[in-house]
Amino acid sequence: MRPCPERSGRIGLVLLALALAACGSDPDGFDDSQVPEHLRQPILEAIATVNADTGSRFRLDPGGDSGIVFRDMASSGYYWTDWSDPFSRRIVRHTIAFHTDYLAADRPAGHWPFVYTAAHEFGHAAGLGHVCDNTSYMYAADACPRPGG
Repeated sequence: MRPCPERSGRIGLVLLALALAACGSDPDGFDDSQVPEHLRQPILEAIATVNADTGSRFRLDPGGDSGIVFRDMASSGYYWTDWSDPFSRRIVRHTIAFHTDYLAADRPAGHWPFVYTAAHEFGHAAGLGHVCDNTSYMYAADACPRPGG
């Protein structure tokens, strides 16, 4: 968490607004308290890939502002963002959810390899969208034009 300046009358209103925009929550740190040991290395690999591709500064950080959770859901992974307000579009928290099947070291078939899914969801956190290139970790079939459609 970045420290915020003291709210005193000595700083002009514009300078205070700029300083406050750069302080407070640190959405680049992902709390790793729910990450089982067998998934730490794939998550670190996914973070390194996305950081190298996008210039992001994501990291695992005990007690970080952003979250990694595991849920029983329809997809392999899901990403969402919490904004400070709809006008500033300043991100205060990322949340990445993975299917609970990944918690098992010998997970059932039917899901993408975990490192691929992790890179895909961290890619969304970095602002990347879906692409039609099936060699990219941002691939999603729904991004591809349908034949005859």
